[in-house]
Amino acid sequence: MYKVNFETKELAEINEVTLKEMNCKERTDLQEWLVSNPKILGEELLIVQKEFSGWDKTNERLDVLALDKKGKLVVIENKTDDSGRDAVWQAIKYASYVSTLTLEQTAELLDSYLKGNNSTEDAKRVIGDFLNKEFDEIKDFNTENSQRIILVARKFRNEVVSAAVWLRKFKIDISCVQITPYKDGDALYLDLDTIYPCRSSEDYTMKMQEKAEAEHQQSEKIKKAEDLRARFWEYFMPGFNLESPLYKSIGYYNKKDHWLAVSAGMRGNVHYAFLACNSYSGVELCIDAGSKALNKAIFDALYNYREEIESKMPDYKIRWERLDDRKQSRISIKNAELSFLDTNSWQDVSGFLTKAMIEFEKVFREYKNVVKEAAGKAIIDANEYDVDTDSPERTDDEDDEITE
Repeated sequence: MYKVNFETKELAEINEVTLKEMNCKERTDLQEWLVSNPKILGEELLIVQKEFSGWDKTNERLDVLALDKKGKLVVIENKTDDSGRDAVWQAIKYASYVSTLTLEQTAELLDSYLKGNNSTEDAKRVIGDFLNKEFDEIKDFNTENSQRIILVARKFRNEVVSAAVWLRKFKIDISCVQITPYKDGDALYLDLDTIYPCRSSEDYTMKMQEKAEAEHQQSEKIKKAEDLRARFWEYFMPGFNLESPLYKSIGYYNKKDHWLAVSAGMRGNVHYAFLACNSYSGVELCIDAGSKALNKAIFDALYNYREEIESKMPDYKIRWERLDDRKQSRISIKNAELSFLDTNSWQDVSGFLTKAMIEFEKVFREYKNVVKEAAGKAIIDANEYDVDTDSPERTDDEDDEITE
């Protein structure tokens, strides 16, 4: 720090000192400075109590207890020149102790503090004025996990800051405020700086926390949907097998995938599939017989019979998806009004899927030769003999918008 001489235009260095060198004590000096003007911590705080030891079965003393503008209790722990190794643990204990304080109990603590300072002010009115509310109308006071911690010291050990950074990831509001004393003749100056979290890093940290929380919620949502879908397959498939032999060769239905496929007996990986998606239910014929050119050739051959096929299933809107930008093609029926997510509609979903698949398979079974001829011609034209017949690979998005 430098002192400016306006006359000579010179800077005179003001030396940094330790509080120990100035014979300053933690309780009688540093603590009193903070209590006399808590704004030096960078915000408006109402001091509720100091040197508080009203805990059950312990004689530990909390340095300073304060209240912030949002109705959160703030534990302020002061250290002089060295934060020590256990500052965070000590503060966490105190935060846990004050987490049980009610608004009435906090008013009692403030009342005791005011009387100890020869003040005749009413504690409830002071709290109400500070929070800009009538005392009886104050809500959301000292809610669960809302307690804050402010550590104050001249120097912070790495392990203390590291612990603070880690706790912030779990939404524990903890700050490290560094107090630096400077001596100029007989005058002592204090410079306070929040070293963690600094304003820019706090914004970044909050964004990262919000992102992590959003990702966690999305992950939980996906897991919940997958588990529910597996239960739906277990519910649906035994009943379908009583109506049709199409899937009887498949004995395992506890699947989390949004599709359940079986060979259509046409060509390679041309297969039927049930679809149990978040936003719709459906059945489809997926054409993934080999190369992109082969798949499109099979699709086009079937599409040539579009009107004939649709006339045989008048109760359904058939979607013809050539998917020029993808390897596979699809022909499907989808119902956006039915989803497995609504467990109360499982009977309706099952009824729709069963009826739709039986009719769907019955109609397309008639066009096996169309598929065979189209595939043979495409292979000859492209001189393609290496046809992929591995398990079907899904690349579509289960929540694709349903369009006409």
